[in-house]
Amino acid sequence: MDMKGNIPLATLLLLLLISIISPSHSLSSLDANSTELSSFYNLLSSTVLPLKERSLGDYTVSFKFGNNPVQSFNLDIDTGSELTWVQCDYQCQGCTMPKDKLYKPDKNKFVKYGTPLCDAVQKKNKNESVLCEFQEEYVDNLHVEGYLIEDSIPIESSDAALRSTALAFGCTNKLKDTDEKQQIPFPEGILGLGYGKASILSQLKSQGLIQNVVGHCIKKRGGYLFFGDKFIPKPLTQISWTPIIIPSKHKVEEGHYYAGQADLLYNGIHTPIRVLSLLFDSGTTLSYLNSKDYKVLLDLINTELNNKGTFKKAEEDDLICWTGKIFQSIDQVSKDYLKPIILSITNNNVKFELQVEHYITLSRKGNICLLFEDSKENDFDDDNVIGALSMRDKIMIFDNEKKQIGWVPDDCTKLPPHR
Repeated sequence: MDMKGNIPLATLLLLLLISIISPSHSLSSLDANSTELSSFYNLLSSTVLPLKERSLGDYTVSFKFGNNPVQSFNLDIDTGSELTWVQCDYQCQGCTMPKDKLYKPDKNKFVKYGTPLCDAVQKKNKNESVLCEFQEEYVDNLHVEGYLIEDSIPIESSDAALRSTALAFGCTNKLKDTDEKQQIPFPEGILGLGYGKASILSQLKSQGLIQNVVGHCIKKRGGYLFFGDKFIPKPLTQISWTPIIIPSKHKVEEGHYYAGQADLLYNGIHTPIRVLSLLFDSGTTLSYLNSKDYKVLLDLINTELNNKGTFKKAEEDDLICWTGKIFQSIDQVSKDYLKPIILSITNNNVKFELQVEHYITLSRKGNICLLFEDSKENDFDDDNVIGALSMRDKIMIFDNEKKQIGWVPDDCTKLPPHR
């Protein structure tokens, strides 16, 4: 696709060299309202952005679009999808943002049907429009429709001058909740971080601006997101790596981050839960197991709790919980009642560890609640999904150059030194 409005690559890279981040910077000083981090951070071949927790397990990043005017949106980050989109002032139905805050499209910048990027987001033009239409369905029952558009993404240099590169994203003009029970407000937009051709990441790679690597480090109330390979922590030997594997039932163009098969260990001991194909999805709040193994996990936790007291299963806050003792903190639970879970990925013998706070939460009443659900009951078929809450307190790296996923424990309060 012809990308309009680009500045020469050499000039852009020179501008990005102007500002170098200090490894001692903490996120307390680099908050999401900082002018330094309100748009792309200026590092050669890498960018880093702060994250906020919009609601439990939903992490947003401030992202800018356009140049006349420049508009900011808080986008939900999502490694489980590739298309980036924003609520758009184009005869919008269901938009929840104030009209003056909606993205203002230039009609001359809509992407035409039949272009390579359009082919990446749709297979058939149902309305026979000359414009590139798209539809996206999300497991939280959000349905969006709109048109692909190509516009400037501002890059802010240290002297506050804005330079831009043209990227394609979705101008969403129809949003609806398919089951009419949406409890969380619709997002202002979604930043798709999958590795498909239409992702912002893949487009930046195709322009030679970054390596096709994305990572995040999320914690309670925030964290950070990075593009490119300069923030992969050193030494590399401290990182657990596993190849990105495409299960046979899925198509490569879906762009999802599947890891190899894993066995589930509780407190270091093998359980009957084995040979799980894992999907890492930061756009999903909870984690999910196939129906059979989900029941095994429920029974395991139920037995463990009742060996130490009298607990009964109950539904609370739309989660499976256990009543019988009121807890004041997760620390109480992890000290005396439950132990860590380990997902041991068998093809290369690496372990993804879930501390108790990564699979258990406390309800408003102080009851223990499980942060896993049955995948089939939540439109995931039989996929085994690791969601955002189970990825907390780790630097997660999705390296599409080397086709691998990596992680290393971290408190996510300081940016890693750039390389």
